[in-house]
Amino acid sequence: MRFRGLCFHEWSANRKIILAMNLTAIILLNTCLVAGAKGFSQGINLSEKNAALTDVFKKIERQTGYTFAYTGSQLNEAKKITVEISNGTLEEVLNLCFKDQPFTYTIIEKTIVVKPKPQRPNLTTTNEPGPPVDISGKVTDADGNPLTGAYVTVKGTNNGTTTDGSGFFLLKALDENSVLEISFVGFVTQAISIKNKTSITLSLKRSESKLDEVQIIAYGQTTQRLNTGDVSTVKAADIQKQPVANPLLALEGRVPGLFIT
Repeated sequence: MRFRGLCFHEWSANRKIILAMNLTAIILLNTCLVAGAKGFSQGINLSEKNAALTDVFKKIERQTGYTFAYTGSQLNEAKKITVEISNGTLEEVLNLCFKDQPFTYTIIEKTIVVKPKPQRPNLTTTNEPGPPVDISGKVTDADGNPLTGAYVTVKGTNNGTTTDGSGFFLLKALDENSVLEISFVGFVTQAISIKNKTSITLSLKRSESKLDEVQIIAYGQTTQRLNTGDVSTVKAADIQKQPVANPLLALEGRVPGLFIT
């Protein structure tokens, strides 16, 4: 019985020691956690006006126990800051310090690492050409009649074609930013972009140039642009102004080489 009693007392003593050790470990762990959180959440007081960033870093280090990691070149473009905060958290203070700076930070254990801000993607549209496109179309006059033999050229290049008997044309493998110029004798040249197009229909307007005015000749009609001979024109308004009954006499003296008998 005495032996058993000694064992029991020894077991009780060991159990108390183990419990005490466990309790001590729990207390130490809790103390460490609180101490670790204290540096991040403890109140920081700053009252700075137009101060250098490095000076503010030093004051934060003294109040929190955290240290800053950076290189001299990183702070070459640092802006001076003005900050007024009382009992602020570390996160609040750092956000104020880095708000308008060309860099940011990250926290690793007890170190605040200064790092460059991530580059934003460039959303500016580029002028790089897209895939080549084929373009077809039809060229007509103002009345919808097809213009045969109209010239269709890519502006700024020697690439081009002419319309067929039905006024149709086809150009292949063009840059989507190309501009087509369509021209035809007696009509105003027009330009049109093919961007986002695969087919076009274009109506040309007749030219208002005097060279394209219709002239009646003995064997038909022509224009000054297409005429190959010497033709004189007398308008009806000019004939009406002459005090003669015979319109032929009104032509006398107005048409070179014309003699009326």
